[in-house]
Amino acid sequence: NFFGEMSSIAQQNGLRLSFETASGDIFPGDILEYYKYADVPMCEFWHPRQESYVGSIEFKPVKPCVSASRVYGKGRVAAEAFTSFDLNWNEHPRFLKDIADEHLAQGVTHLVFHTYTHNPRVDFLPPSTSFGSRIGTPFLRLQTWWQHMSHFTDYLARCNYMLESGNPVSDVLMYLGDEQNHKPRQLLAFPEGYAYDYCNPDVLLNRLSVKNGQMVTPEGISYRVLWLYDCKRMLPETVEKILSFARQGVTIVGEPPTGIATLSGGQAEESRFQKAVEALWGNGKQNVRTVGKGRVYTGNIGSALISERIQPDINIRFSDVRWLHRKTDDSHFYFLSTPEGKGYQGTVSFRINGTAEIWDPLTGEIKGVTSTLMEGGYTQIEMDLPAGTSCFVVFRDSDSQPEKLLSVTERKEIQNDWEISFPAGWGIEQPSVEIDQLMAWKDIPSLGGEGKAFSGTAVYRTSFRMDDTPDEARYFLDLGRVEMIAKVTLNGSDIATKWTYPYKMDITGYLQRGENRLEIAVTSTWFNRLAYDAGLPEQERKTWTISGPQAGSPLKDYGLLGPVTIITK
Repeated sequence: NFFGEMSSIAQQNGLRLSFETASGDIFPGDILEYYKYADVPMCEFWHPRQESYVGSIEFKPVKPCVSASRVYGKGRVAAEAFTSFDLNWNEHPRFLKDIADEHLAQGVTHLVFHTYTHNPRVDFLPPSTSFGSRIGTPFLRLQTWWQHMSHFTDYLARCNYMLESGNPVSDVLMYLGDEQNHKPRQLLAFPEGYAYDYCNPDVLLNRLSVKNGQMVTPEGISYRVLWLYDCKRMLPETVEKILSFARQGVTIVGEPPTGIATLSGGQAEESRFQKAVEALWGNGKQNVRTVGKGRVYTGNIGSALISERIQPDINIRFSDVRWLHRKTDDSHFYFLSTPEGKGYQGTVSFRINGTAEIWDPLTGEIKGVTSTLMEGGYTQIEMDLPAGTSCFVVFRDSDSQPEKLLSVTERKEIQNDWEISFPAGWGIEQPSVEIDQLMAWKDIPSLGGEGKAFSGTAVYRTSFRMDDTPDEARYFLDLGRVEMIAKVTLNGSDIATKWTYPYKMDITGYLQRGENRLEIAVTSTWFNRLAYDAGLPEQERKTWTISGPQAGSPLKDYGLLGPVTIITK
């Protein structure tokens, strides 16, 4: 009566409709069904992750929105992205990428920033203000890093495009039951290497058919197992539908219901219910029984998957790698990402046969990769995923040749003096300062208190010699630790802008024999300057915002911290 009517009015006026979580989250109801009236289902996620309820993974239900988009055939999962009660002006693209990657791997495909504030005025001090007081992430044109924003959005655009291509691959469809319970836990225990989606009564009864022993949506998403999770009472028509699935070859996992979920229909409905239950579970004492072409298990989901010889979709031993699998008409691909503090180096086995490529969403580059066909239909790849990185592993018919792995033959750290130029007007009187070793701006001895609190972009310059440069060698520049964004120029040519891990780039075509001039423009956040200004009288401040760091807040480590190294392969 509400969402359906709103959808009807939108269609009459040529509009598309999107709305966020409501039923089953804000108020009791089916947590999936109302999304069938949305053109673009939408969830939300917050940062930073917190152990308390607000800001935790359980705070807002992402998986129900992802599942609803899939089982109702929407094709897009939007998310209100980067909402926060902890706005501190130290937010930056590398930090945001980690929380974005986590949700891309959960099935989100389209980010809606919280918040970009339209503000056409130019007669105020930077950085101005974001939405509200301490809510959200300030996506503003006066952000220090706004000049580099396109690198971040290009990354997201590549990921969004890939994650809306084809259909997701999940082995298990988890039935939420006929009764309206609280939203399911997002961190529900589930066997590693498998994926599952939610299903509600509407989809079970009206949108699923069976093909080759698998449940299939009208859009072609298929599931091998129906998992009846916590379904204590059920309706007769539900049990009958599940029975028809089993007879057509679908694997069913779950305990028999303890009772009927309605008082309507009297004894006739009770008899109908009991008949269907007995046809599925018999006397309820068997761990597994054959029903038609399918089997019904009363044990746990992990044991049933093993018994059915359904192998994990992906095998990554002892790691925190986040993943998602999709397929198109001519390819399969996996999105992989590592959290900011933990990388992974080792083998990854994919339940796919084919030629593998690595697609880099940071740059758009595609590279062949060496793979090994293993028993059981797996393809195994040796992978090096540094902390805070992501990639797509794509299996398709391709002529790509595996990239030749080159061993490091030499590492040369640039230990020269560095000249750093700061923009005028921020309390640094000299046009440039010199340092003999890399350190945070706040630790440079020649800078005064205002200079140590500089926020913005400073340019590092140095030179180094490369007297022996064999033509067959390849050269890479590794910046080490950067806080936070670095734009690199070598011998007058722009090389790359690095805003996230790894801060490493190929400089083979730009390096010259003899003297080389290196320039690195490093951009920080606004945090240090805002913290400094908070301790000044208002008329002496050079920045302004509604709410920022408190006076006396410890300054952050900003700048090029290195070590800066030339790697020869």
